[in-house]
Order: sequence, then structure tokens, then C-alpha cells
Amino acid sequence: MRRIKYYLIGIALFVGGWFIGRLFSGEPSAETPKEVQEQKPTKKKTIYTCSMHPQIRSDKPGKCPICGMPLEPLESVQAAASENLYEIHMSKEAIALADIETEPVKYLQAVRTLSLQGRLAVDERRIATITARFPGRIERLYANFTGKWVRKGAPLVDIYSPELIVAQKEFLESLKLKERYPEVYQAAKEKLLLWGITEKQIEKLEKEKKLIYNFTIYSPLSGVIFQRKVALGDYVKEGTPIVEIAEISRLWVLLDAYEQDLPWIQIGMPVKVYVDAFPHKVYTARITYIDPYVDEVRRIARVRAELNNPRWELKPEMFVKATIETRLKKQRILAVPKSAVLWAGRHAIVYVKKHADESGITFEYRLVKLGVDAGNYYEVVEGLQEGEEVAVHGTFSIDAAAQLAGKYAMLNPPPNQQQFYQVSYEVPQLPPSTKPSPHYEHFLKAYFAFKDALVEDNAQKAQQALKSMKEALRAMNNPPAVAKELLKHLSMHPAKTLEEQRKLLLMISPMVIQWVEQQGVPSSYKALYKDFCPMAGDKGGFWLSQFEAIKNPYFGAAMLKCGSVKKVLKPSQPSTSRKVHHKTSTSTKPSPHYEHFLKAYFAFKDALVEDNTQKAQQALKSMKEALRAMNNPPAVAKELLKHLSMHPAKTLEEQRKLLLMISPMVIQWVEQQGVPSSYKALYKDFCPMAGDNGGFWLSQFEAIKNPYFGAAMLKCGSVKKVLKP
Repeated sequence: MRRIKYYLIGIALFVGGWFIGRLFSGEPSAETPKEVQEQKPTKKKTIYTCSMHPQIRSDKPGKCPICGMPLEPLESVQAAASENLYEIHMSKEAIALADIETEPVKYLQAVRTLSLQGRLAVDERRIATITARFPGRIERLYANFTGKWVRKGAPLVDIYSPELIVAQKEFLESLKLKERYPEVYQAAKEKLLLWGITEKQIEKLEKEKKLIYNFTIYSPLSGVIFQRKVALGDYVKEGTPIVEIAEISRLWVLLDAYEQDLPWIQIGMPVKVYVDAFPHKVYTARITYIDPYVDEVRRIARVRAELNNPRWELKPEMFVKATIETRLKKQRILAVPKSAVLWAGRHAIVYVKKHADESGITFEYRLVKLGVDAGNYYEVVEGLQEGEEVAVHGTFSIDAAAQLAGKYAMLNPPPNQQQFYQVSYEVPQLPPSTKPSPHYEHFLKAYFAFKDALVEDNAQKAQQALKSMKEALRAMNNPPAVAKELLKHLSMHPAKTLEEQRKLLLMISPMVIQWVEQQGVPSSYKALYKDFCPMAGDKGGFWLSQFEAIKNPYFGAAMLKCGSVKKVLKPSQPSTSRKVHHKTSTSTKPSPHYEHFLKAYFAFKDALVEDNTQKAQQALKSMKEALRAMNNPPAVAKELLKHLSMHPAKTLEEQRKLLLMISPMVIQWVEQQGVPSSYKALYKDFCPMAGDNGGFWLSQFEAIKNPYFGAAMLKCGSVKKVLKP
């Protein structure tokens, strides 16, 4: 009986425990009313999404599989229900999370500090050319080297002139008739004065009655010998230039100003000038002239300031940096902070604070028209009024929220603004190209290698591809304007880091695309793709690809698939209806000194091959003498003489740098003037190791003998072109 009692107690405890467990477990019993079950709260699941790619949904935080950006909670960026597609409501929690700040649009004094670069130059108004006023022979040369300093009244040359001796005899004869025929005396004296004979020399002749066989020409001003035009023993005619003298106590500062800087620059403004030679000194100049035009290739205007140089410590052709504290002619401008502006192609967007309440803030998508760049602000021309508040921090978060809510945003513009991404950069309008060079395809291959290296985040591969691009452009005969512009940009920007290389791709890609659109897609490609990424640079960036799939070179692995194809370019047959006429200029008959110069150039090059500084120095002198001896030298010869005169080049290193500098000009001259008949052929050689970007030289031998490294790397290089008479 007792055993049955224990069993009954155990069963009762089991049933009671089960009932209590069901009660506290939250599971409804069979008897729980339906209404009670419906009132039970259920936990809401958080969904995460990408602000750039709203089609991505995840129940866990992480990164977007397309662009790699962090996923955000959908609730933090969802907008309140509204029919106005231009407005987006942000909750207080979302505003705090995105750290959104606003600032009112206001009137400001437009002040800006411009930083410009340029060089020093001789004041052209302070250059004097001393010419022979009578024919004769140079008997003595006092101004015997370029750069020599001379005082006003110092002797320059002694000239022997038979015609001047005859004029002296006429003057001495007129002395006998001075009292009876004073007009004859006066005419003979006037003739001597017109020929540059001084009053003192005439008085000496009149007093001593001895003929002066060698007449001295004196300097009319103090300065340096800028250019010597004659040598000892030369015969000169009336009007022949003898020397040029430059007075350098006052110099020109020639600064390069870009188009957007020009509204800020006015004549009369002070300029602070800095030179590397004296880093602790600040020089003050004043703007006296602004070019009335913009260079069509470099897109700059030259600004000229004048700088006092009483101690002559500053030298012409020194590089300078300058700053100008400027302000617009307008007293005040309506200004918006730069951080408030989002760029969609060429269009500017801001988010304006419309109203705020306890639930949050409503922002309005608004397109604005901007004026000048005023440092940290833009001038507002249209679209905003004084006092309106705009978002200056967290603007991308507001735009992302608008995009997720299906409202108008930077990547989802209104229907009348669909042209946002049609233009990203202002590309110079270049003339259409002629028949493509075989190096055109080599360049494209190197460009794609450069782009693919950036996709892989490989700076070393990108550097190699850059060299290949430059080599392909340099190898072109008569390259089109766009190729010259590309080579200029590639040579000016070494781009050694990934960041620099991506900036360079952003700069050159619009020109490459324009070239391909003009020249056509090579038949070796089925199609090329004009791609666009709205996140690249400040205003988005284009690039050209040989693949249809998007692989973003501006962000690499971080945002590999960000972007879209904007245009497909396919190969087409060249048009036969259009004839392109090439206008070629024929060179004049070469000077006999042209061949003397080439002979001296080859002697200079061969001396560097032998590592012989002394021979190279002698050859340099011969080159300068040949150039100075030319009558009416071409522009390239003047430029060569200028470089040779400015760089003494006494060591092997300096001489090799000078060869690297002058060789492209020598090659250009030979290509224009032609190869002299005394040579069977001349060879345009190239060494990729010379200088920063490789170096050319001209040789009279087919075998490679490298002048840039001599015995150390004698056979480094290759023949790029053969020039024949």
C-alpha cells in the first residue's frame, strides 16, 4: 500500500513540473486564447544593405561583395514615406550615426592664396644688340666669352676697316678747308659720328692728325654678355650683330596660371617669390602683364612680374615658386563650403535643410550653379539663397539614404538631368589624326597593361607599362597632336606610387578615349569599352578597357566591380572618301656649319663613350663655334646654342646630362634638315636606363656604343630609326 502511495506522489510531481515548465516557457497551451497569442511581441530582424548597391541584402553586418564598402542597417537610412522625390527624411538616430552637420549659406569676402610655379628670365627691354656700323675685320675681341660682365663704356671689339680709313682721310682733308668750307668739314665729321666714332676719338684724330687703323666699339650699358655672335678674325658687314648684352639687375618672373586662377589675378598685385638656391629668402615682385590668350596645349596663361636683382644673386632660368594673396573684384560673394558639394559629372548637388522636428530633419536634393573656386568655398551663382542651411558633413550618407529610398540622388538623377555622366573632364579639342602609326597599337597594348596593373594594385607592373607607353609614343614619326600631349603628360609625371599612377590614369584616359574615337579601334580587338566610375577623383572618371566586365583600376580590389560601361567602340573600315593632305615644310639649304656641328656632336658623343672628359670639353667648344658661325641660324640651332652656353658641363656626369638634354633637338634638326651626303646613314639610338625616362642619342655607327654609361654599360640600347641621305 505504501509503495502505491509513493508512485502516486511521483506522478503528481511530474505532472506539476511539466505544467509549470510549459507556463514559463512562453509556448501557448492548447487552451490559450488566440487573442492572447496575437498580443505577444515578436523580435524584428535587422537587414543590412550597401549604400552604393541597394540590391545587396544581408541579415548580418559585413562588407558589400561588389564594392567592399561596409553594409549599413536598412532602418538607419530608410526615409519616411513621402511622395516628394526631391526630399529625404533622416531620423535623429540616423543623423547621429552619420555625423551629419549643417552650415548656412552666407556672403563672404572672396580671398584666396594662389600657388604658382615658373622661372626667371631676362627683361627683354634690357637686352642690347651691338652691331657693326661699318664693314671690316675683327682684330681684337674683348667680349670673348658668354656670361662675361662688362661696364658701360668698356671696349668690346677692335675692328680694322679700310672704308673707315678712307673716311678719316676725307675728314683730315676737310680740316684744311674748315675755314673756307665749314660745311664740308661738318659733313665729314657727321659721317664719322654716324659710324659710331666717339667725339673723343674725333678730337684725337683732329689733334694728332694720325690715322686710326683699329677702331674700338664700346658697350652702351653695363651687363653680361648674353650671346657672342663673332669670333676673332671674322669679317663683318654693316649691320652684322657682334654681341648681345643683357642687364640683369631687374628680372622677369614668368609664372604659369591655369584658367581657373585667372579671375583672381590682376595687374599690380604683389607676388612673393621663392627660389631653391636661397630657401630662407622671400623676394617681392609685382605683376605687370598677363597674357591675353591661353596656350592651346598646356592650357595655361603666362603671368609676368618684375623683380629687382641688385646683387645679381638671382640668375635667369632659375625655377621659382610664387604665392599671390588675391581677392576678387567683387566685394562679396554668396559662398557655400566645398564639403557641401557632391559632383555628378559636371553638375553640382547640395542637400538643403528644409525643416526639422522631433522625428528628425528633412533634406532637399538641389542642383546648384557654381562660380569661382574661393579656397574652401565655391561661389554660388544660382540655386541657393543667403541663410539656407546645407549639409556640410555626412552628405554622402544623406545621398545614400535617398538612393535606398528610391528618391533622387547623385546616382539616381531626375529625368531631365540624365546627362550627368556624359562628360567628366574638359579634354582639349585636338585635330583629327591621320593614318595610324604601327606604334598606335603598341601604345594601346601598353595602356591596357597599365590599367590592368592598377586593377591588380601592382605599382611595379604599372611602372613598366608606363615606360612602354612612352617608348611607343616616342617611336612615332609625325605623331598626332593627342600623342604629343600624352607624351608630355607621361614625361612630366613620374607616378611611382599607386596613388600617383591612378591620378595619372584619370588624367590621360579622356585623351586616350578621344584618340581611339578619332583613329578607330584596331582590328586585333573585337571591341573596346568606355567605362565610368562616379567615385573616381572629384567628379568621376572614365577609362578604356578591352574587357566587357567591369574591373575598376581606380580602386582595385577595394571596389573592383564599381562602375558601368558607357559606350562600346568597335572596329570599322577606314573611310576612303576623305583625303587627308599633309602640309610639309621644306628646309632651306643647309649651312656649311651644319655639318661641322654634327661632326663636333659625334666627337662629343664618342668622348663620352670613352669616358674622356677632356675630349668632350673640346668637342663642346667646337659645337658652340659651329653654331655661332651660322648666318640666320634656324630656331633649333639658337636653342642648342642657348643650352650649350648655359651649361658649362665640366665633369662626365654634367656632360652626360647635357647630351641627354640636347640629343632630341639634334635628332629633330637632322630629321628636318636631312642627313649630309658625307654619311651613308645616321642612327637614332635609345637607352631605357638613361635619365628618369630613358634617353635618345644620334650616332654615325650602326653598332651600339652607349655614351650615357660608357664602359660600364657599353652595349646597352637599341637602334630605333635609321636616317639616310
